[in-house]
Amino acid sequence: DLNQVLRQAVGDLPVSMQGKTALLKLHLEESLPAAHLDSDKIRQVIRHFLFHLLDPEDGRDCPVTVETRYLSDTKEFMVCMAADIPLPADPRNLFEPAEYKVTRFRTGLNLPLAKRFIECHNGRIELDTRNDGQAVFAIYLPQADLS
Repeated sequence: DLNQVLRQAVGDLPVSMQGKTALLKLHLEESLPAAHLDSDKIRQVIRHFLFHLLDPEDGRDCPVTVETRYLSDTKEFMVCMAADIPLPADPRNLFEPAEYKVTRFRTGLNLPLAKRFIECHNGRIELDTRNDGQAVFAIYLPQADLS
């Protein structure tokens, strides 16, 4: 249950970050089919993105919207996360290991690791900026064929 994995990722946030969960708005499609994915790795991916979005480098409190959907035409699960965070001039740099530095909750390694986990599931990440300035990370994970 991808929605349950997402809820567990939120629950996995460190106690020192629990106050930031009030900034989360979850829009979960309740009729998702069962996902045949490595739930521990997907939970880590979601947690890494939540760290990045809830704790931007500029230190602001930043509301984050998370949405799950099943795209029946492509047989993919989508987890979409949107937040009003500044993006670097070249957003691809977000997925390259950064110079090691520790912010309050992050090490600079979380998004590159999340990208690797997604690729191991034959998935992909798309990054877009909305007209309102929000950064939108969309994670697409294929439904595993068990036949």
